[in-house]
This record gives sequence, structure tokens and C-alpha cells, in this order.
Amino acid sequence: MRLQAVLATVPGGRTWWLDLVKARKAPQPVKIGRSTFWLASEIQAWIADRVRESRAGK
Repeated sequence: MRLQAVLATVPGGRTWWLDLVKARKAPQPVKIGRSTFWLASEIQAWIADRVRESRAGK
């Protein structure tokens, strides 16, 4: 997934997302040539983990 698609899937802005990636709190991108991609499966797993964390506290 390119960044635009990630941002359409994940609730948050570009700077927020890239800050999470830089802090290694979000899936790391894959570089192919000059392009940057994220694996859709890793994005979905990351979202599922956030849901589990939010429900675990209740």
C-alpha cells in the first residue's frame, strides 16, 4: 500500500503516521526503487492490535 492508501485506512494524519513509523510504533515501510510501500497485512494486523488493546482495558 502506498502512503495515501494507508492514510485512507488508518484514522490519523500524514505527520502522525510518519511519526509512529519513525518511533517504530507502526509497521515499517518497504522501499522498492524510489517508492515506499506498506504491506496491507501488516497494516490490518496493526489495526487489530489497537482494537485488542482498547478492549482489554474494559
